[in-house]
Amino acid sequence: MITKSSDKLLGKYTVAEGTVVDATNLRIRENYLEFHMETTIQGRVIKADYSGRPYGNLIKGKIQYDLDGNEGEIEFSAKRQATEK
Repeated sequence: MITKSSDKLLGKYTVAEGTVVDATNLRIRENYLEFHMETTIQGRVIKADYSGRPYGNLIKGKIQYDLDGNEGEIEFSAKRQATEK
């Protein structure tokens, strides 16, 4: 979930098993949303840098990740969920 407070973007990211972590370094650069997240899941440290381009209610892009020292890059896509009122 991404929100805006004054001129700053704030975010939360839901990872495996429903764990919610803070998304950091959120910014929009050259029409791409970028952010970083870092957490520990089942004793394994994962760090990920996301960069995606929004298309209406969708976003598509790439994740550069480090999972316990194993680095790589994968593509991702996500869909905006309606917020509860």
